Amino acid sequence: MRFLQTICAIATTVACAGFTVDAQTAAAKPAEEVYKNIVQLKGTPADQLMPAMQFISSSLGVQCDFCHVQGKMEADDKGPKRTAREMMVMQAAINKESFRGQLQVTCFTCHRGAQRPVNSPPVLESDAVDQRE
Repeated sequence: MRFLQTICAIATTVACAGFTVDAQTAAAKPAEEVYKNIVQLKGTPADQLMPAMQFISSSLGVQCDFCHVQGKMEADDKGPKRTAREMMVMQAAINKESFRGQLQVTCFTCHRGAQRPVNSPPVLESDAVDQRE
């Protein structure tokens, strides 16, 4: 599992090469001053934007081009990018209202490495798959 996460992080870094900036510039400024069209991650230090994007990518088991238009990372053309922004708002609200602002709920909480959130476990015995098979 750890190997797969490492491979995924490397692939994400290569796929997102269009996001690279000068490290000194990125460390000193917020993301919205370095990158175009930052909406939900305003105020995030620019040098933390790529690790955040890599975490999201890994949490959903996708590559950058799932949400972003390759070569036009700032474009809002793809539905998954709009959905991701909505999910970030939801996640921030849950953490603020239920966990005193502490980061407890993340993309991985529900997605567990899958594009679609993992369903809740079966409640009724009739809902369960026979695991003896």
